[in-house]
Amino acid sequence: MLSISTIEARLEIASSRGWGTGAGEAQPPSIVADVEILLEVRLPLEYKEFLHHFGYLSVTNRYVCGVVSPDLLAQEAGNVVYETLNARETLGIPRHLVVISRDHDDHGYAICLDLRTVECEAPVVCWDPSAGRTTRWYKSFEQFLLEHLLDEADE
Repeated sequence: MLSISTIEARLEIASSRGWGTGAGEAQPPSIVADVEILLEVRLPLEYKEFLHHFGYLSVTNRYVCGVVSPDLLAQEAGNVVYETLNARETLGIPRHLVVISRDHDDHGYAICLDLRTVECEAPVVCWDPSAGRTTRWYKSFEQFLLEHLLDEADE
């Protein structure tokens, strides 16, 4: 289960330090179900909780994809549906990966949830388009949030 209070506390610390932080709106179960339908996947519980509480997150120049507008197919950075469908088409990522962050510079890496063994949590991997393979980065979505996005906001 995702530790919402820990994430909120770290966001408050980041904001108090003057870091640019942003969060979307809480998403109802119907929108989360629509995301699953459009991506043809079953999302892990941790990521669903994230969408239910935050929608999406950003801290300084790092972000976590989610629902950024009512139009789930909108071509907007940070839109999990757009980013994933776009990466499938342009980077050739497999269908069991869902993009949760993108490196839009020359490398084109995609940070993804690996949904091959989805239950409560899914490992976070980095898709390397030049190698055509993934490297495991974090054991869970929560670990990714706390160690990648909010690591410097730890007291």
